[in-house]
Amino acid sequence: MGTIRYALCGVLLSFSLNSYAAGVDCDDLADLAGDLDQIAEALNQVEVIHEGDELDQALGQLVDALQVVAEVEDSDKLYRRVDQLTQAYNNMDSDQFEGAIDHIIGYMDRMYIRDCE
Repeated sequence: MGTIRYALCGVLLSFSLNSYAAGVDCDDLADLAGDLDQIAEALNQVEVIHEGDELDQALGQLVDALQVVAEVEDSDKLYRRVDQLTQAYNNMDSDQFEGAIDHIIGYMDRMYIRDCE
């Protein structure tokens, strides 16, 4: 049951991030950062992610959605962070994935400060 909840959270975040590409307001950006925080916390509680399971698929969608955000932002720093996330995902390296998510959360927080405060 918990895995399904995390998978759904990833799918919802993916939808939110793709909406970002169409242009969102500051409330949406704050929601995205909050969703990323929740996913990072959830990943700390998951011991094993099996290739092809619901959580694995949701994380793949998350990686794809973050690539869209990197393209919209056109930021070398964000591209590098998303590339790290992609490599971690492809290598099934949970520690590297969590580290990359943390860096992306920091970037999103700075985006919020830059664009909304």
